[in-house]
Amino acid sequence: MIIQKTFDKNSCMFADSFDRNEHLFLSIEQWFNSILQKRGHVFLNEIYDALDIPRTHRGQTHGWTFDKHTKRSIIDFMLSEKEEDGSIIFIFEIDGDIMDKIQEDSWYADY
Repeated sequence: MIIQKTFDKNSCMFADSFDRNEHLFLSIEQWFNSILQKRGHVFLNEIYDALDIPRTHRGQTHGWTFDKHTKRSIIDFMLSEKEEDGSIIFIFEIDGDIMDKIQEDSWYADY
């Protein structure tokens, strides 16, 4: 499933420089890929929280899972600058609804 969002001045994380915003996205991407590999899943709203973007209903159940056997799945943002206001369009692909894919050995399984 492809998701497209706008990152702009409504976020406290937004900078007036595309380069600084790009660096922020790369850092968040690396951080959450580490979490994905360690924990086995990342929810969409976790990414939104890190970027100070409003949560969504879908974000509570959708995101990414990591297959420990094939070592597949990655969080990868595609960025493009939008018009003169400096806002950024970012696109990424999620695995969809991951609630049934969360491993029972995950630390979430205790809740």
